Amino acid sequence: MPTLGISAAGCVDAIPFGYQLQSIDGGSRCKAIMEFRVLGPIELWSAGRRQDLGRARARSILAMLLLTPHAIVPAETLIDRLWDTRPPPKARDSLTVYVARLRASLRQAVADSVHLVGRAQGYMLEVDPEAVDVHQFRRLRRQADAVAASGDYEQAAGLLREADGLWRGQALGGIRGDWVARMRDALEEERRAAILERVACELELGRHADLVGELNYLLVQYPLDETLAAHQGLFTHIMFRHAVLAGFGDLNIKTKDIVEPHF
Repeated sequence: MPTLGISAAGCVDAIPFGYQLQSIDGGSRCKAIMEFRVLGPIELWSAGRRQDLGRARARSILAMLLLTPHAIVPAETLIDRLWDTRPPPKARDSLTVYVARLRASLRQAVADSVHLVGRAQGYMLEVDPEAVDVHQFRRLRRQADAVAASGDYEQAAGLLREADGLWRGQALGGIRGDWVARMRDALEEERRAAILERVACELELGRHADLVGELNYLLVQYPLDETLAAHQGLFTHIMFRHAVLAGFGDLNIKTKDIVEPHF
């Protein structure tokens, strides 16, 4: 997707296909209206509508290319991933057909904003990483890490919440295979790490009580996570201590009411 031309004053010089100009917080900025999604079912949204990407194998190819934009993925690699290293006799011909269908779907959906390029050794997707949810997620994590290092845990937590909001269910939904399963697990691990980073920021901000309910939910999702279990133990201790102190405070007030004479 073309890169926006933005002047030093923040004014947009040109609005390419796939973007729209919106007024936000008193100013104007371009918001992408084309988005590829892999943090959930494999989807392409353009102009507010979900576009048809064809059958599962075509969507699988798209996912493989989206995860490494502007990089050539060898044809043999695509074939191994599509057929779990057990390709049919005419796998290369089948791959060519699937790529042609995917290219046609992309052209119909987003015109020239994305190019599926064929090379002698494989295929490459020319797409702006900011139009792909997984790359948005990773960029937000990097930004959060930078601001947390500077001590701004509030902003870091906000960025990590925004990153987690990009997830719409199980990554790479609607496709299957050994490679898909491995990549799905790897992406889920990235999500878990980002959640732990946000929890750490919230703890730095002293939001222990606010995290109790969420922590119980996270432990259902990640029951073997030792960090979450340790946080739960810490929260339980803190909440118990607060309850005990509050109880002593009430007892002290009641005792004073009993032993101090009233004139």
